[in-house]
Amino acid sequence: MADKRTILAIDDNPMNLDILVNLLLMNYEILVALSAECALELLKKQKVNLIILDVMMPDMDGIEMTKILKADKRTKNIPVLLLSANHDKNIIAQGFDAGANDYIFKPFSPNELIASIDHHLNR
Repeated sequence: MADKRTILAIDDNPMNLDILVNLLLMNYEILVALSAECALELLKKQKVNLIILDVMMPDMDGIEMTKILKADKRTKNIPVLLLSANHDKNIIAQGFDAGANDYIFKPFSPNELIASIDHHLNR
């Protein structure tokens, strides 16, 4: 059997991470980080296939982190899915301009999230 692909979920809310882990753990290896800073440190040591990233975080927002990821040769090709309750069209545009591969609204549909993950992992 093939190894499970690894997803890094980043959110400052532990309950949101629990939801993602419970939803995805059956089919993927899941790593979690409560901040962008912790995630960036983790990415120095771990190979991941996809990143799920909250937009609104206190230390560094998801858009700024996406810019950092896409500027780094080690992480630039990892798909980034932004999750946010923010429906502001300017924020959404900033996310895509930063290099995000998708922008999914919270509360999200589990089927929509899984379909997006599968799409980006199979490209």
